[in-house]
Amino acid sequence: MSALGQVLQRTMKRLLVLIVHLAFIGMQAQSSDTLSTTTISESLLRLEEMRTTVDSLVLLQSNAAEYLLKDSRFQLRQYAPGSVATFNLGGANSSQSRVLWDGIDISSMASGTMDLSIVPGILLQSSSVVDGSNAGSFGSNGMAGGLALNWTASGKREFSTLIGLTSIGGLSFGVLNGGHFGKVNYRSFLQVQESSNTYPYSLGNQDYTMNGMGFNDVTLMQQYNGIYKRAHWKSDIWFTQGEKNNSGSILAAGAPSLLQDKALRVKYSWHKRNHKISAFVGREWQAYTDTLNAINLTDTNTYRQYTLQYNYHTKFAKNIIEVGHVSAGGTSRDAALLNVTARHETKLNDFWNILARGTFWQGKLYGAGQFIWSSKNNKFPIQWSTGSFYRLPTMNELYWNPGGNLELAPERSYGSKMSALYRQNDLKISLTTDQLIFNNLIQWTPLSGGIWSPVNLERAYTSSSTLLLQLVKGNVNNEVSATHQYSRVLVSSNASSLGKQLIYRPSFQIVHTIDGQLLKGRLQLRSHAMGRRHTLRDNANAGILNPEFWMDLAYSYSFLSGRVQMTGRVHNLTNTNKTFIPYYPMPGRHYSINIKLNSKK
Repeated sequence: MSALGQVLQRTMKRLLVLIVHLAFIGMQAQSSDTLSTTTISESLLRLEEMRTTVDSLVLLQSNAAEYLLKDSRFQLRQYAPGSVATFNLGGANSSQSRVLWDGIDISSMASGTMDLSIVPGILLQSSSVVDGSNAGSFGSNGMAGGLALNWTASGKREFSTLIGLTSIGGLSFGVLNGGHFGKVNYRSFLQVQESSNTYPYSLGNQDYTMNGMGFNDVTLMQQYNGIYKRAHWKSDIWFTQGEKNNSGSILAAGAPSLLQDKALRVKYSWHKRNHKISAFVGREWQAYTDTLNAINLTDTNTYRQYTLQYNYHTKFAKNIIEVGHVSAGGTSRDAALLNVTARHETKLNDFWNILARGTFWQGKLYGAGQFIWSSKNNKFPIQWSTGSFYRLPTMNELYWNPGGNLELAPERSYGSKMSALYRQNDLKISLTTDQLIFNNLIQWTPLSGGIWSPVNLERAYTSSSTLLLQLVKGNVNNEVSATHQYSRVLVSSNASSLGKQLIYRPSFQIVHTIDGQLLKGRLQLRSHAMGRRHTLRDNANAGILNPEFWMDLAYSYSFLSGRVQMTGRVHNLTNTNKTFIPYYPMPGRHYSINIKLNSKK
């Protein structure tokens, strides 16, 4: 039997055992436990994160990359704190996971990813993470995994000053302000932060100090919303500007690069009854100077995105039509792309939903679809879905000069997902498992002269299973997030990667958080365990990142009737040699303090 046949056979056996087991448990439930699912928007079964007191304060002064490390489904790739951060969820590539801002896909059409180091944590909701193939319904280009960003101006009066300090040269200052004038609600957020990222690290028996990896950035967000003639309207502005230095790996230090980035995003939405219209305009200017490779590269570009979205939903159906135009002009690419996407979801009955998506792009139509089955048991809801989705090539992959490839085909996925949720008093348990096959995987491969170019190189299989457990006993909160991943390259034009594990996928990742009352504050201990990762496609030993374990300790305390809140943290308490990218060590043990000053209520 072929390798593909063996993999599929094992997968089907696992799914069959899980389906039979879950179905048996579901049949034992009493009919009185029926869950009333009345709207189409409740079609995805997922467990919201548990936010501790420490999390709630740190969230306001963290970026999404730093905060989401508490979730085992989230896998980060980052050189140093504050540097460019790419991610994947549930075994997918970074470009296969999407980032949506209030329903608008804002993942860069240049690189296909969103730099999470410039996404303020304040945009993360407790249900922002969508894992696995269910996120294929995300945006116009989703395949597996996604983040849903949002925030709301409630009209509640608030004024807070945020101050942060770190022992590795970090300083941040922010202001959060909200309220209303007349019938218009407003909320604004301003944050300025910088860090020299000067920290010790070890290489073998030698101790060194990291330098040249500093960053600085500014973030401004503003929202207004209100009601006019029974219609809800909302306008948002999001501006970021930053600089990120990279001195090169510890094996090639002294050849620096600099990334300068400035982005303005504006969004407006109008919502009345079953109709919603959203308009988005984004403009990003980026300058990148790279002296690390064989070619000294200076790359300056401007990217623009225009999106108009119409959403019509009823009790049993949701319809979205989206027209998008993206363009890039500058040193290494000059192109524009237009795409029209339609998404439709129908609730057939209390058990079945059907989702369909199609995009017209470069003269061709690409389709996707998904069947979703949900049980109606309140104590133990179960959900199964299966479908196929696609990812269109990015502007870098198509038009980057000198390495773009106009002959690239879109990536295609075929997958099945099973989810189960158990709730009993203060205990919540969520179990999900995803089985995905990716065709036409786009990989960058080296050409002569140090130039890299993307090609449709591989077919790969990934299996990802996640257990989330939340338990509250008295004043003690416990949360366990555990993810196991298995991946193999099934077909490849590169013989050395055939049958190998996909790169940067840890075999397992576990995060345990315990939070409890101590004196008049809250003490939190968070433990992280990450399995072995391969960074070379042939899985050679030279590219292995060994398993890592580290702990973070935090204490939060408030006084003056809650007008002053403080959190002190010991990062990497175990002083582990932590690495997300080879030869770019992250900080060892270091310290930080976060202060929130609230105005008098």
